[in-house]
Amino acid sequence: MRLDARALEPGRLFRQLKDMIATCGSNEFIEVTVADFSTAQKVRAFASMSGCPVTVEKKEDCIVLRIDENTCGCGR
Repeated sequence: MRLDARALEPGRLFRQLKDMIATCGSNEFIEVTVADFSTAQKVRAFASMSGCPVTVEKKEDCIVLRIDENTCGCGR
């Protein structure tokens, strides 16, 4: 699943991300694209609190976070 969050306001971003994490199945991942480091830190913290491992990659004009499946199975 992919979410381009560069133009989303924070409330909408986290509502969509919460829904995506809840429906993310086994061996799936979510790729979130954000515009700045501050938003990337918030997304990373949100996903980590949900039990999901996160990797962050800086691209030329954005930051891409890969959120892997919820390892504890909560929210499913």
